[in-house]
Amino acid sequence: MQRSSMNPTSKSYVSIQLPLGGHSFSRANLEKIDSTKGSSVVATLPTAKCVAVPAEVFNKEEAHSYLQASGITVANDECVVYSDTSESVVAVMAINAECHKLLSSKFGDSLSYTTPLLNSPTPEQGTVLHLSQGVLYIRVANEGLRLAEVVEVATDGDILYYLENIHRVFNIYNMYARAEGETQRLMTICKKLFTKIVCE
Repeated sequence: MQRSSMNPTSKSYVSIQLPLGGHSFSRANLEKIDSTKGSSVVATLPTAKCVAVPAEVFNKEEAHSYLQASGITVANDECVVYSDTSESVVAVMAINAECHKLLSSKFGDSLSYTTPLLNSPTPEQGTVLHLSQGVLYIRVANEGLRLAEVVEVATDGDILYYLENIHRVFNIYNMYARAEGETQRLMTICKKLFTKIVCE
């Protein structure tokens, strides 16, 4: 967890690790997070159950249907949440319902969600790759966002397969690329593919 000092509004960040049973934080840690009026808590969900929807067509009442349309099943013990609707792209995600209930009861309206797919600036032209817990988040931009994709990757071969298919459509190897998350693994896989790739 970290606190941001870049904005007058106090923000706390919580990373929710779904493969570890829904959360990686203890109730004691939650109690330490400032939930006073004017503060906000942003929970990052690293999950493959995520789709990106243009804000101009996003409908809160239909959030569940965006996942269904992408072939993503929301389990009985999950509920659907979404990221900041004031941004140009809204991420719709599935989260463990008990985890969401715990966070909501603690932070109320101060709580919002995000995803590694949207957690950093998108370049004007180039690709952003974020690898975390067997999930690859891919953004491709060229005079606007062209692709925002979330896929499960069990092996390096899976990563190469998805990149090759995206390259055939968007010619990403000849553009700037940025690696995030598990950067060492991404750089090992990608450094010979991209003309220029940097890590964060």
